[in-house]
Amino acid sequence: FTIPELDFFGRGSVEYYFPSQTIHAFGIKFIGGGGLISAEHEGTERIYPPPSSNFRTSILFLGGGLVYAVKLGNGVPYVSATFAYLRFDPRDKDGNFLPNNRQRIYDPNGFTFGGELGVRFPFADMFSLNIGAKVNYTNSDYLDDIEKGLHNDAFVNGFIGFSLYIGAERDDDNDGVENSKDICPNTPLGIAVNEFGCATDSDHDGIPDYLDKCSNTEKNIVVDENGCPTDSDNDGVPDYIDKCPNTPKDAIVDANGCSRGQDAVGAIKPEHDSTQLIQGGYNLLNEKHLSDMFFTDGNLFCFQISSFRDRNLAEEEAYYFRSKGHKVYIIEAIPFNDGKIWHRVRIGYFKSLLDAIKYRNKYFN
Repeated sequence: FTIPELDFFGRGSVEYYFPSQTIHAFGIKFIGGGGLISAEHEGTERIYPPPSSNFRTSILFLGGGLVYAVKLGNGVPYVSATFAYLRFDPRDKDGNFLPNNRQRIYDPNGFTFGGELGVRFPFADMFSLNIGAKVNYTNSDYLDDIEKGLHNDAFVNGFIGFSLYIGAERDDDNDGVENSKDICPNTPLGIAVNEFGCATDSDHDGIPDYLDKCSNTEKNIVVDENGCPTDSDNDGVPDYIDKCPNTPKDAIVDANGCSRGQDAVGAIKPEHDSTQLIQGGYNLLNEKHLSDMFFTDGNLFCFQISSFRDRNLAEEEAYYFRSKGHKVYIIEAIPFNDGKIWHRVRIGYFKSLLDAIKYRNKYFN
């Protein structure tokens, strides 16, 4: 078996990255270099011809490949894959040709596939410190001058070096747009941006996509800080389609934003002369039910138009009829045979039972 040793290795590369407006970048690279691979042999007594107890193979390579990098904080991790021409020359540590190499029983030319992983740490404006490692798979089993095993030879090299960026500009917020073109220089990391370095706004409502909770707002619609159409009266119908923009709070509205009693432009239409009704002075403690939902306290009169368990429904009913010009009020009652609160909607008050009957027959029949 082989006991690997450290040795010297050098390389250089040229890379080109395609323009990108995100933290991700793809590019191509050309790479070349050479070095030495050294190791000690043990357990090779049965191999013929007998190999040297050590080897130190010089290699040269030249090729290219693809590279992917991503900007993360102060570092730029990257991964690359390369294919390269390889020439190797196995010798011992004294510089003597190894037996099979001397007899040229194999071709010293081949190729190698490489997978590399590293991190670049930019500093200054045009430089970075690079640290990484690369695994190299070859198409030959003679890098150590011995054909053995079931697989071709492979080797690993680690490196530390520097890069010079030619034609590159700073991108302080790492959004893929250089500072000289970036009109939004403090974009949050990882946010998609346009060619000016500003967060994308797909529906052009002025709210960037990463903050926009209503991403498909129609063109020229006024929106709030969440990118959603404004709803001034908070009735659930946005202003741009709300035909009744001043709906009272908590009112139940239709698709046009109107509650019962509102017209298509939001105005409320009084329909009756309220002077025929009087207000106040009605004593509920003396109230009696006359008949057919007419009530009196012995002095004034009223009639009941509906009754609800739900207070909100009663309020909506009262609002509707009040918007028509009627004098409406609500009382709470607990029927002796029910034990639950009911909200009674009534019209009143009238000076006589006859006035109450005429009024109901005119407007509520």
